[in-house]
Amino acid sequence: MGVNKALTVALITKDGQTLELETKRGSQGHIIELTEVIAGGQLKKSFHPATPKPIPSDIIFEVFKTVVNAYIKEGSIVIDSTMPFKFENNVDESNFPLTTDIDACNEVELKERFNNADYAIQVVPAYGVEALVSFDADAQYAISVMSPAGIPICVNQRNMAVLCKINQYLEGRKLVVDVELAVDGSVYIKDIYYDGCDRTKDNLTDRIGYLNKIFDREIPYTYVVNPLVTEEEKHFAFKSCEVTGNEIVLVHKGHVRDSNQITRVKHKMDLKNETTLQVMTVCKVTNTVTLCAYVDGIPIELGKANNSLELDVEELDNVRVKFSSAATGEIKNIEIISKLEGDEPALLDPVLARKLGFNLHPKSITVRELYSSEEIGFLDKLEQCKD
Repeated sequence: MGVNKALTVALITKDGQTLELETKRGSQGHIIELTEVIAGGQLKKSFHPATPKPIPSDIIFEVFKTVVNAYIKEGSIVIDSTMPFKFENNVDESNFPLTTDIDACNEVELKERFNNADYAIQVVPAYGVEALVSFDADAQYAISVMSPAGIPICVNQRNMAVLCKINQYLEGRKLVVDVELAVDGSVYIKDIYYDGCDRTKDNLTDRIGYLNKIFDREIPYTYVVNPLVTEEEKHFAFKSCEVTGNEIVLVHKGHVRDSNQITRVKHKMDLKNETTLQVMTVCKVTNTVTLCAYVDGIPIELGKANNSLELDVEELDNVRVKFSSAATGEIKNIEIISKLEGDEPALLDPVLARKLGFNLHPKSITVRELYSSEEIGFLDKLEQCKD
């Protein structure tokens, strides 16, 4: 992979030192610059030992990945990055003890299976990424993330930061776990596949219990997803998901099954509300967009969405979205369903505006000496009147 733009990764080492790695391009090729924060907050810049002399564009990315990985293996945590995190270990997915394929089903089918005592459910965030994560300090890369089919996938910077914290916590322990990578960076651990070199063969309850023992101390944005087993718990969780927008995964409670048997069925919340919003900002690293609508000529941020469709959206683009509900100043569980033509300001729907707490017909207020005339003009636009 050739690199034209600079790659930058900031890390905090296990000892608490902050450092930054950045590729620099010159006429002879690329080097990696190391910036360290030393005593007194001063910055110390030097060439990284991995590039004592410039190297070609076609190999700088792999060299940079190797350097970053070395810090991660030592327990460093990524805190910022412009680099795509895709670490490709050679893992034989045919040896995975559990099938991770997801069978979609509708609400009726899911509720019918609630009565089956062979299944438990797990509640996970909507629009997360299903992934298998390998933590192995002895492998080529300390952290490797794959799709359920075992294909290496790219991880956003927020999720990678949390995975680094887990890696630091494990202190070299080898694990392969089934996770849900949430949009906000949180990691939800749903199952364990390997501990060291041993395949897990216990039933679901025992496997989750084992995970709870491993993660017996709190790690920020890291959660073990405990299963719900009774019919009452399942139906209550389903009702709560209608409000929160979370998803339900139906999981077989038994021991490890043959690799050709489906063990998971997933229900995605049916988002029924639709509206048009405008893109305020796009973050390529986290693959998220900030969305807004105009209230009396002022763009108001209303929420964020994961660009799960990989649409080529830019600032000021209008998009059609689905969402679960609206609260004061926020639209919840937004899903982008299409990109619209034109970049005219997206006006907030009056009915939705009222649910969000906005009034599209503000009244004037009396000028007080406490505010300047400019401030009064702004406050006048935001003033809400009662019906």
